[in-house]
Amino acid sequence: MIDSSLLAAWSRADSDADWSFPSSFHGYKVHVLLDRAARLPLCFLLSPANKNDLPFAYPLLWFGRFVLALPIHGVRAAGAYWGKALVHVSVTVLGAHPIIPFNRKKQPLARGRHLVSWPLSYLARAIIERFFAAAKRYYGLDTSYCLGWDAIVLHVTLTFCAILVVALVAHEVGRPDLRLSPTRVLAHDLPVQEAL
Repeated sequence: MIDSSLLAAWSRADSDADWSFPSSFHGYKVHVLLDRAARLPLCFLLSPANKNDLPFAYPLLWFGRFVLALPIHGVRAAGAYWGKALVHVSVTVLGAHPIIPFNRKKQPLARGRHLVSWPLSYLARAIIERFFAAAKRYYGLDTSYCLGWDAIVLHVTLTFCAILVVALVAHEVGRPDLRLSPTRVLAHDLPVQEAL
């Protein structure tokens, strides 16, 4: 799954952040390749908030398929990532089935097997939306006290590392269902041998 989330700039004086119109949002955008089954991030890219989402899909998918050597059977992306070139790359290079939502009111001429009406696709896309909500609520995925490109990249990297560490701990204690809940993992009773 591929999607992005906006991160507000800590200060309007941050020259590396930019304005996203028409929403008048000043900040950054984090683009994430998420493993849908594990609900964990595989990699991310950062951009100013005014950048188009589509160009970031290619390096994310390339990294997942050819660097991590993961089989990609389906590419589920937000509507902002729709493009004929992405559909072509997904089918011919990755051998994956692209599933990209569209809105019949905004894109009345959109056709193709890879397009899914947005109400049908929303339930599956809710996985990545819940991931971003948990990352912001429990792990502090925001730009608090961070100013400048390098500080934001470091903060987002450490946030995703913390998410993966919690998932690893949940796996080690035999509770993979707690992989996205740091408070429940910390409150989980460990056997005495493991606690020592």
